[in-house]
Amino acid sequence: MCPAWVHGVRSVLDVCLPLREDAEGPSPPVASYLEEVLLGMVGGAGDPATKGVEPEVRRSSGRVSPAHRMEALQSIVAVAPAQRVCTSLFWLVIAGIFGHLRQDGLKTLREDLGESWFALTLQAMGKFTGDRELQDAVMSALPFVFAQVVYRLLVDGFVEDRKQFVKGAEPLLLKSSQISHFELTGFQASAEAVRR
Repeated sequence: MCPAWVHGVRSVLDVCLPLREDAEGPSPPVASYLEEVLLGMVGGAGDPATKGVEPEVRRSSGRVSPAHRMEALQSIVAVAPAQRVCTSLFWLVIAGIFGHLRQDGLKTLREDLGESWFALTLQAMGKFTGDRELQDAVMSALPFVFAQVVYRLLVDGFVEDRKQFVKGAEPLLLKSSQISHFELTGFQASAEAVRR
């Protein structure tokens, strides 16, 4: 059964954007997926190494521990610009992997992505003022967090493709990560860099 957010679209191959104004297409629930993805990361609530361990107080000149990075990531993905960035990346990854967007649709998505990423960067700079190491750790992790969310949305949303997405998880996650990294930073990440 299809989740409600895909509005009956069963396969990613049936997605064609831009949608007509009167048409309802998939509207991914990125906010809840962003929260869930962080649970499974190193330093997240689902990490057995952090169970019952109180993180030490962070000094701005100290090393960024997984717990500190996770705390900062949780605060930054909860803001609206992060959710808009992730939504734009969802569509750009679909376009990059499956080729289902016209050029005018890509231009609009990239403009939205640029505005949202800029707003998110400004919020991160404001939240982590004086702690450049933590800010860098969070901002460098975000493209990969977004890629994980996109992968999970693809698997959960498009029921006809689920088996293939799970079977080809590694190359799909790699491509999703590379597209996300490139769209956000302008630099192509190698497969080795993504795996690290």
